[in-house]
Amino acid sequence: MSGTLKAISDSEKNILKSRFNIQNFVYVPTVFAESKLRLPCSQDIIISRGETFFSDLTTEIQNRFRLPGANCNRPVMVFFKSEKDLLKYWESPEFEEYKRDCLIFTETLTLKERENLIKRAATKNTISLLTKSYGRGCD
Repeated sequence: MSGTLKAISDSEKNILKSRFNIQNFVYVPTVFAESKLRLPCSQDIIISRGETFFSDLTTEIQNRFRLPGANCNRPVMVFFKSEKDLLKYWESPEFEEYKRDCLIFTETLTLKERENLIKRAATKNTISLLTKSYGRGCD
């Protein structure tokens, strides 16, 4: 049942209990309500021309990653539309110095490989390049 569960009357709840044997009622906030999360959009949107995309992306990774020696060494995850796009960036000269700190997630990983990498992806000083399926989840 949707959000209407909170609004139904006691007699309607009794029908659910007696006719359908529903004994527990759990209220979960809707994912469709207006989000109260406010992000500074000007910092999260970068418009880049094709010829400077890789260097712009690398600069953004540097800004978010905070290289060793800084006071915050957090993980960074970058999502790509396809494995082809991911590998093109991985092989680019702009990304060369970050390869040793990088994890690559594609649909071709086995379940065991995926589980191992997912655990490592959340650790500080880690850059993860992922295909879009990891942004929405995968089976």
